[in-house]
Formats: sequence, structure tokens, C-alpha cells
Amino acid sequence: MAEKTIKRFFHFKFTIQNLVTLGMLLATFIVLDYLTIKVGEGFKFNLSFIAVAISGALYGPLPTALLCVCGDLFGVILTGGGAPIWQLTVTAALTGLLYGFLLFGREGKNLSVFAVIARIADSIIITALLNTGVLMWVGFLSPTLPAFLSRLAKAAVEMPIYSVLLAFVLPQIVILHHKIYNINPK
Repeated sequence: MAEKTIKRFFHFKFTIQNLVTLGMLLATFIVLDYLTIKVGEGFKFNLSFIAVAISGALYGPLPTALLCVCGDLFGVILTGGGAPIWQLTVTAALTGLLYGFLLFGREGKNLSVFAVIARIADSIIITALLNTGVLMWVGFLSPTLPAFLSRLAKAAVEMPIYSVLLAFVLPQIVILHHKIYNINPK
């Protein structure tokens, strides 16, 4: 039973439909990431996580991790942000794995609950801890307690807003996807 579940998480069908949808999600991720609202040092708000959550719910951990890596790399290249920071690219991949593991194959209310869990885990583990640590380590954020506390405050502010948004939007998008492609959930 466990082997079958593990295979399901790491199995991806390379169909034109799946590749086109992932390409559209990648483009959506890049555009939403580009439309970032920056507020002060270390504060940035965007909705690119929605594309990641959709990919995680529809395709699982590995395609979503790849989407996040490509989104991170293309985003740096397209915005002229210099060289990619490999540590942030790794945390982007971890974000994709997180959403993929928690959301893949879920439907309805169950998807909403796990979307909130995924968003909270992303806000605390990835954004507040890992990304803050990387930004401090590479010198983009001062390695001081106030800088760390400001990043925690950012995570605390965005977490409930993003969680509620994701809980309402994600199930509707998954239903729409299934209707468009005539997919019957199991």
C-alpha cells in the first residue's frame, strides 16, 4: 500500500495537456512573482504561491518542485536580478515539494484544509526560517534580531490572508481544471 502511494506521488504523465498546463502555470508564476509589492526591507507580497499550489494539487511534488526551480531561475533572468542564489533556488524546490506532498490528489474540503496547512508551513518553514536564513547568510538582509523579527512579522501578517485566499480559490480552480479536461476524481 505504501509503495503504491509513493509511486503515485512521483509518477507524472508526460502528455501535451500536462506540459501545456504546467507551462501556463510557470508563466503565471513568473508574472505573479514579477507583480510583487515591495514594502520596506525584506517585505514583499505577491500571489505566485497560487500557481505553485495549483501545480501541487494537480501534478504532485516533483513537477511542482521543477516549476518552482524554473520560476525562480527565469524570474531572476527576466528581472535582471543578477546571478541566481542557489540556496534560494533550493528553498524554491522545497516549496514545490511541500505543496505537492500536501495537496496532490486532494479534493473539496480536504483540499481546502491542506491548502491552509501548506500555506502555514510555507510561511513559517520556508519564508520565515529558510529564506530569511539564506538572505542573512548571503548578505541581502542584516543578520540581526530586528531583521529576523521583521521577517517573522511579515510571515505572521501574510499567513492568514494567503491561507484564506488559497482555501477558497484552490478547490474552485481544481474543479474547473477537472471540468475542462473531463477528469473524474477518484
